[in-house]
Amino acid sequence: MVRLAERRASASELRAEGEPHPMVRLAERRASASELRAEGEPHPMVRLVLLTVFLAACQPDLGPSSSVVNRLRLLAVQMEPAEVVPGTVATYTALVGDANGPASPTINWSYCLAPKPLNENNTVASACLFDPTMASVLGAGPSVMANVPVNACALFGSSPPPQDPTSPPLRPRDPDVTGGYYQPIRVDDSLEPTFALQRITCDLANATTDQTIAYRMTYKANTNPTLTAVSARASDGSELDLNALPANTAITLHAEWLPEAAETFPVFDLNTRTLRDSRESLRVSWYVTGGTLLLDRSGRASDDLEVFAENTWATPPPGPAHLWAVLRDSRGGVGWLDYAVTMK
Repeated sequence: MVRLAERRASASELRAEGEPHPMVRLAERRASASELRAEGEPHPMVRLVLLTVFLAACQPDLGPSSSVVNRLRLLAVQMEPAEVVPGTVATYTALVGDANGPASPTINWSYCLAPKPLNENNTVASACLFDPTMASVLGAGPSVMANVPVNACALFGSSPPPQDPTSPPLRPRDPDVTGGYYQPIRVDDSLEPTFALQRITCDLANATTDQTIAYRMTYKANTNPTLTAVSARASDGSELDLNALPANTAITLHAEWLPEAAETFPVFDLNTRTLRDSRESLRVSWYVTGGTLLLDRSGRASDDLEVFAENTWATPPPGPAHLWAVLRDSRGGVGWLDYAVTMK
Protein backbone atom coordinates (compact mmCIF):
# COMPACT_ATOMS: atom_id res chain seq x y z
CA MET A 1 0.00 0.00 0.00
CA VAL A 2 9.49 2.48 2.29
CA ARG A 3 11.93 0.77 1.28
CA LEU A 4 12.14 -2.87 2.09
CA ALA A 5 10.86 -2.39 5.60
CA GLU A 6 7.68 -1.04 7.09
CA ARG A 7 7.98 2.03 9.21
CA ARG A 8 6.29 4.01 11.91
CA ALA A 9 6.40 7.78 12.15
CA SER A 10 4.75 10.77 13.70
CA ALA A 11 1.86 12.43 11.91
CA SER A 12 4.05 15.34 10.90
CA GLU A 13 6.23 12.97 8.89
CA LEU A 14 3.49 11.23 6.94
CA ARG A 15 4.53 10.18 3.47
CA ALA A 16 2.62 8.19 0.94
CA GLU A 17 3.55 4.71 0.14
CA GLY A 18 2.52 5.34 -3.32
CA GLU A 19 5.09 7.77 -4.45
CA PRO A 20 4.29 6.70 -6.89
CA HIS A 21 3.23 3.57 -5.20
CA PRO A 22 -0.19 4.32 -4.30
CA MET A 23 -0.97 3.09 -0.99
CA VAL A 24 -0.02 4.78 2.16
CA ARG A 25 -1.39 3.11 5.12
CA LEU A 26 -1.27 5.52 7.85
CA ALA A 27 0.00 2.27 9.38
CA GLU A 28 2.89 -0.14 9.79
CA ARG A 29 6.53 0.57 9.24
CA ARG A 30 9.44 -0.21 11.40
CA ALA A 31 12.06 2.55 11.30
CA SER A 32 12.98 5.71 13.08
CA ALA A 33 11.26 8.89 11.97
CA SER A 34 14.51 10.24 10.54
CA GLU A 35 14.67 7.33 8.08
CA LEU A 36 11.17 7.73 6.69
CA ARG A 37 11.00 8.25 2.94
CA ALA A 38 8.52 7.60 0.20
CA GLU A 39 8.71 4.35 -1.58
CA GLY A 40 8.94 5.93 -4.94
CA GLU A 41 12.11 7.79 -4.13
CA PRO A 42 13.59 6.73 -6.34
CA HIS A 43 12.11 3.26 -6.56
CA PRO A 44 8.52 4.05 -6.09
CA MET A 45 6.92 0.81 -6.25
CA VAL A 46 5.59 1.30 -2.89
CA ARG A 47 5.82 1.11 -2.68
CA LEU A 48 1.92 0.33 -1.58
CA VAL A 49 3.33 0.60 1.85
CA LEU A 50 1.53 1.11 5.04
CA LEU A 51 2.22 3.84 7.59
CA THR A 52 0.69 4.04 11.02
CA VAL A 53 0.15 7.56 12.15
CA PHE A 54 1.33 8.42 15.61
CA LEU A 55 0.76 11.84 17.10
CA ALA A 56 3.98 11.67 19.08
CA ALA A 57 7.43 10.44 18.15
CA CYS A 58 8.04 6.76 18.75
CA GLN A 59 10.96 4.38 18.90
CA PRO A 60 11.56 1.73 16.21
CA ASP A 61 9.28 -1.26 16.58
CA LEU A 62 11.03 -4.59 16.14
CA GLY A 63 7.82 -6.61 16.24
CA PRO A 64 6.52 -9.16 13.71
CA SER A 65 7.45 -8.79 10.06
CA SER A 66 5.11 -6.70 7.93
CA SER A 67 4.55 -9.72 5.70
CA VAL A 68 2.83 -11.72 8.44
CA VAL A 69 -0.91 -11.06 8.52
CA ASN A 70 -2.00 -11.86 12.06
CA ARG A 71 -4.72 -9.22 12.42
CA LEU A 72 -7.11 -7.26 10.20
CA ARG A 73 -5.06 -5.35 7.62
CA LEU A 74 -5.59 -3.43 4.41
CA LEU A 75 -2.98 -4.96 2.10
CA ALA A 76 -3.55 -3.06 -1.14
CA VAL A 77 -5.91 -0.83 -3.10
CA GLN A 78 -6.30 -1.22 -6.84
CA MET A 79 -7.36 1.68 -9.04
CA GLU A 80 -9.03 0.85 -12.35
CA PRO A 81 -7.88 2.41 -14.53
CA ALA A 82 -4.48 2.85 -12.91
CA GLU A 83 -4.16 6.36 -14.38
CA VAL A 84 -7.05 8.68 -15.22
CA VAL A 85 -7.82 12.10 -16.62
CA PRO A 86 -9.48 14.27 -13.95
CA GLY A 87 -13.23 14.35 -14.39
CA THR A 88 -13.44 10.72 -15.53
CA VAL A 89 -14.56 7.63 -13.61
CA ALA A 90 -12.37 5.21 -11.67
CA THR A 91 -13.13 2.13 -9.57
CA TYR A 92 -11.31 1.44 -6.30
CA THR A 93 -11.08 -2.05 -4.80
CA ALA A 94 -9.56 -2.96 -1.43
CA LEU A 95 -7.61 -6.11 -0.63
CA VAL A 96 -8.08 -6.90 3.06
CA GLY A 97 -6.88 -9.86 5.07
CA ASP A 98 -6.66 -11.14 8.62
CA ALA A 99 -5.23 -14.18 10.38
CA ASN A 100 -7.86 -16.39 8.73
CA GLY A 101 -7.37 -15.16 5.16
CA PRO A 102 -9.47 -12.72 3.06
CA ALA A 103 -11.66 -10.37 5.11
CA SER A 104 -14.51 -7.97 4.35
CA PRO A 105 -14.67 -5.19 6.94
CA THR A 106 -16.72 -2.05 6.52
CA ILE A 107 -14.74 0.39 4.35
CA ASN A 108 -15.59 4.04 3.77
CA TRP A 109 -14.02 5.88 0.84
CA SER A 110 -13.49 9.61 0.27
CA TYR A 111 -11.35 11.92 -1.86
CA CYS A 112 -9.04 14.32 -0.07
CA LEU A 113 -9.50 17.86 -1.44
CA ALA A 114 -6.68 19.57 0.49
CA PRO A 115 -3.50 20.41 -1.45
CA LYS A 116 -0.30 20.10 0.56
CA PRO A 117 1.04 23.41 1.96
CA LEU A 118 4.70 24.26 1.43
CA ASN A 119 5.34 24.08 5.16
CA GLU A 120 4.32 20.41 5.37
CA ASN A 121 6.90 17.78 4.46
CA ASN A 122 4.38 15.04 3.74
CA THR A 123 2.85 13.39 0.74
CA VAL A 124 -0.68 13.99 2.01
CA ALA A 125 -1.76 17.24 3.70
CA SER A 126 -2.54 16.95 7.40
CA ALA A 127 -5.96 18.44 6.62
CA CYS A 128 -6.76 15.19 4.82
CA LEU A 129 -6.61 13.52 8.24
CA PHE A 130 -8.10 16.10 10.54
CA ASP A 131 -10.43 18.39 8.57
CA PRO A 132 -13.72 16.72 7.51
CA THR A 133 -14.53 19.66 5.19
CA MET A 134 -11.58 18.58 3.05
CA ALA A 135 -13.21 15.25 2.14
CA SER A 136 -15.58 14.28 -0.66
CA VAL A 137 -17.41 11.11 0.40
CA LEU A 138 -17.49 8.41 -2.29
CA GLY A 139 -19.39 5.61 -0.59
CA ALA A 140 -18.92 2.43 1.43
CA GLY A 141 -18.10 -1.17 0.58
CA PRO A 142 -15.18 -3.32 -0.56
CA SER A 143 -15.22 -1.46 -3.90
CA VAL A 144 -16.48 1.95 -5.02
CA MET A 145 -16.80 3.84 -8.31
CA ALA A 146 -16.36 7.61 -8.46
CA ASN A 147 -15.57 10.58 -10.70
CA VAL A 148 -12.05 11.88 -10.10
CA PRO A 149 -12.29 15.60 -9.18
CA VAL A 150 -12.10 17.72 -12.31
CA ASN A 151 -9.68 20.12 -10.54
CA ALA A 152 -7.33 17.36 -9.34
CA CYS A 153 -4.40 18.70 -11.39
CA ALA A 154 -4.80 22.10 -9.70
CA LEU A 155 -5.00 20.56 -6.24
CA PHE A 156 -2.35 17.87 -6.65
CA GLY A 157 -0.68 18.31 -10.03
CA SER A 158 1.12 20.72 -12.32
CA SER A 159 -1.62 23.36 -12.65
CA PRO A 160 -1.59 26.46 -10.39
CA PRO A 161 -3.48 25.64 -7.18
CA PRO A 162 -6.18 27.85 -5.65
CA GLN A 163 -4.78 30.28 -3.06
CA ASP A 164 -6.21 31.08 0.35
CA PRO A 165 -4.84 34.38 1.73
CA THR A 166 -5.35 33.14 5.29
CA SER A 167 -3.23 30.00 4.76
CA PRO A 168 0.40 29.30 3.82
CA PRO A 169 1.09 29.77 0.08
CA LEU A 170 0.68 26.88 -2.34
CA ARG A 171 2.48 26.06 -5.56
CA PRO A 172 2.05 23.34 -8.18
CA ARG A 173 3.24 19.94 -7.03
CA ASP A 174 6.48 18.49 -8.30
CA PRO A 175 6.06 15.17 -10.14
CA ASP A 176 7.58 12.03 -8.72
CA VAL A 177 10.49 10.31 -10.48
CA THR A 178 8.11 8.77 -13.03
CA GLY A 179 6.57 12.15 -13.86
CA GLY A 180 3.41 11.29 -11.95
CA TYR A 181 0.85 13.22 -9.92
CA TYR A 182 -1.66 11.66 -7.53
CA GLN A 183 -5.13 12.29 -6.13
CA PRO A 184 -5.25 11.07 -2.48
CA ILE A 185 -8.07 8.71 -1.54
CA ARG A 186 -8.86 8.21 2.11
CA VAL A 187 -9.77 4.62 2.99
CA ASP A 188 -11.31 4.15 6.43
CA ASP A 189 -11.69 0.57 7.58
CA SER A 190 -12.56 -0.68 11.04
CA LEU A 191 -9.04 0.06 12.29
CA GLU A 192 -7.48 3.30 11.06
CA PRO A 193 -7.44 5.62 8.04
CA THR A 194 -5.28 4.78 5.05
CA PHE A 195 -4.52 6.74 1.90
CA ALA A 196 -4.34 5.29 -1.59
CA LEU A 197 -2.98 7.44 -4.42
CA GLN A 198 -4.77 7.58 -7.79
CA ARG A 199 -2.38 8.57 -10.58
CA ILE A 200 -3.82 11.45 -12.62
CA THR A 201 -2.85 12.71 -16.08
CA CYS A 202 -1.75 16.36 -15.92
CA ASP A 203 0.10 18.70 -18.30
CA LEU A 204 3.88 18.88 -18.29
CA ALA A 205 5.34 21.69 -16.20
CA ASN A 206 8.04 24.01 -17.60
CA ALA A 207 8.15 22.23 -20.96
CA THR A 208 8.22 23.84 -24.39
CA THR A 209 5.29 23.55 -26.79
CA ASP A 210 7.21 21.09 -28.96
CA GLN A 211 8.09 18.96 -25.92
CA THR A 212 4.48 18.96 -24.76
CA ILE A 213 3.28 17.85 -28.18
CA ALA A 214 5.93 15.10 -28.37
CA TYR A 215 5.00 13.93 -24.88
CA ARG A 216 1.29 13.74 -25.64
CA MET A 217 1.98 11.78 -28.82
CA THR A 218 4.10 9.13 -27.08
CA TYR A 219 2.81 8.88 -23.52
CA LYS A 220 0.39 6.07 -22.67
CA ALA A 221 -1.51 6.11 -19.42
CA ASN A 222 -0.44 3.48 -16.93
CA THR A 223 -2.30 0.17 -16.73
CA ASN A 224 -2.38 -2.27 -13.82
CA PRO A 225 0.16 -5.11 -14.01
CA THR A 226 -1.11 -8.68 -13.85
CA LEU A 227 0.38 -11.63 -12.03
CA THR A 228 -0.03 -14.76 -14.14
CA ALA A 229 0.82 -17.35 -11.48
CA VAL A 230 2.33 -17.96 -8.08
CA SER A 231 3.92 -21.35 -7.45
CA ALA A 232 5.92 -23.07 -4.71
CA ARG A 233 9.12 -25.04 -5.24
CA ALA A 234 11.16 -27.41 -3.13
CA SER A 235 14.88 -27.02 -2.53
CA ASP A 236 15.58 -29.27 -5.54
CA GLY A 237 13.50 -27.04 -7.85
CA SER A 238 10.53 -29.38 -8.15
CA GLU A 239 7.08 -27.76 -8.06
CA LEU A 240 4.97 -28.30 -4.96
CA ASP A 241 1.21 -28.68 -4.59
CA LEU A 242 -0.17 -25.62 -2.78
CA ASN A 243 -2.69 -27.91 -1.12
CA ALA A 244 0.04 -30.15 0.28
CA LEU A 245 3.02 -27.99 1.17
CA PRO A 246 5.61 -29.43 3.55
CA ALA A 247 5.19 -28.02 7.06
CA ASN A 248 8.08 -26.39 8.93
CA THR A 249 10.17 -26.33 5.76
CA ALA A 250 11.94 -23.61 3.76
CA ILE A 251 10.38 -23.46 0.28
CA THR A 252 10.68 -21.02 -2.63
CA LEU A 253 7.72 -18.90 -3.72
CA HIS A 254 7.81 -17.91 -7.40
CA ALA A 255 5.57 -15.16 -8.86
CA GLU A 256 5.40 -14.52 -12.62
CA TRP A 257 4.05 -11.73 -14.82
CA LEU A 258 3.90 -11.03 -18.56
CA PRO A 259 6.78 -9.13 -20.21
CA GLU A 260 4.45 -6.24 -21.08
CA ALA A 261 3.71 -5.67 -17.38
CA ALA A 262 6.78 -3.39 -17.25
CA GLU A 263 5.68 -0.55 -19.51
CA THR A 264 7.91 2.01 -21.21
CA PHE A 265 6.96 5.68 -21.07
CA PRO A 266 8.48 9.15 -21.60
CA VAL A 267 9.50 11.31 -18.63
CA PHE A 268 10.26 15.04 -18.70
CA ASP A 269 13.57 15.45 -16.87
CA LEU A 270 13.31 18.57 -14.70
CA ASN A 271 17.10 18.91 -14.47
CA THR A 272 17.97 18.69 -18.16
CA ARG A 273 14.58 19.94 -19.45
CA THR A 274 14.50 17.08 -21.94
CA LEU A 275 12.27 14.09 -22.61
CA ARG A 276 13.76 10.66 -21.94
CA ASP A 277 12.40 7.14 -22.10
CA SER A 278 11.89 5.22 -18.89
CA ARG A 279 10.73 1.73 -17.98
CA GLU A 280 8.74 0.64 -14.98
CA SER A 281 10.22 -1.32 -12.13
CA LEU A 282 8.07 -4.11 -10.64
CA ARG A 283 7.87 -5.36 -7.08
CA VAL A 284 5.92 -8.09 -5.34
CA SER A 285 4.76 -7.56 -1.76
CA TRP A 286 4.33 -10.92 -0.05
CA TYR A 287 1.89 -11.72 2.78
CA VAL A 288 1.20 -14.93 4.68
CA THR A 289 -0.86 -15.82 7.73
CA GLY A 290 1.80 -18.08 9.23
CA GLY A 291 5.45 -19.01 9.07
CA THR A 292 8.19 -16.54 8.14
CA LEU A 293 9.11 -14.92 4.82
CA LEU A 294 12.73 -14.04 4.11
CA LEU A 295 11.69 -10.80 2.36
CA ASP A 296 8.69 -8.52 2.67
CA ARG A 297 9.13 -7.52 -0.99
CA SER A 298 11.11 -8.69 -3.98
CA GLY A 299 11.12 -7.59 -7.60
CA ARG A 300 12.93 -6.23 -10.63
CA ALA A 301 14.55 -2.88 -11.32
CA SER A 302 13.61 -0.97 -14.45
CA ASP A 303 16.63 -2.33 -16.37
CA ASP A 304 15.99 -5.96 -15.37
CA LEU A 305 14.05 -7.88 -18.03
CA GLU A 306 13.25 -10.96 -15.95
CA VAL A 307 9.52 -11.59 -15.48
CA PHE A 308 9.45 -13.21 -12.05
CA ALA A 309 10.23 -12.56 -8.41
CA GLU A 310 11.01 -15.10 -5.72
CA ASN A 311 10.99 -15.36 -1.95
CA THR A 312 11.74 -17.98 0.67
CA TRP A 313 8.98 -19.06 3.02
CA ALA A 314 9.68 -21.01 6.20
CA THR A 315 6.26 -22.66 6.32
CA PRO A 316 4.20 -22.93 9.51
CA PRO A 317 3.17 -26.17 11.26
CA PRO A 318 0.58 -28.47 9.64
CA GLY A 319 -2.75 -26.86 8.89
CA PRO A 320 -4.32 -24.18 6.66
CA ALA A 321 -2.77 -20.81 5.82
CA HIS A 322 -3.26 -18.03 3.30
CA LEU A 323 -0.82 -16.48 0.83
CA TRP A 324 -1.09 -13.15 -0.99
CA ALA A 325 1.22 -11.77 -3.70
CA VAL A 326 0.66 -8.11 -4.63
CA LEU A 327 2.41 -6.86 -7.77
CA ARG A 328 3.07 -3.12 -8.00
CA ASP A 329 4.62 -1.09 -10.78
CA SER A 330 6.54 2.14 -10.24
CA ARG A 331 3.72 4.29 -11.67
CA GLY A 332 1.19 3.10 -9.09
CA GLY A 333 -0.40 0.13 -10.84
CA VAL A 334 -1.44 -2.82 -8.67
CA GLY A 335 -2.50 -6.42 -9.23
CA TRP A 336 -2.66 -9.46 -6.96
CA LEU A 337 -3.26 -13.16 -6.54
CA ASP A 338 -4.14 -14.98 -3.34
CA TYR A 339 -4.28 -18.64 -2.39
CA ALA A 340 -5.63 -20.79 0.39
CA VAL A 341 -2.83 -23.27 1.07
CA THR A 342 -2.38 -26.28 3.33
CA MET A 343 0.67 -27.53 5.16
CA LYS A 344 0.98 -31.30 5.58
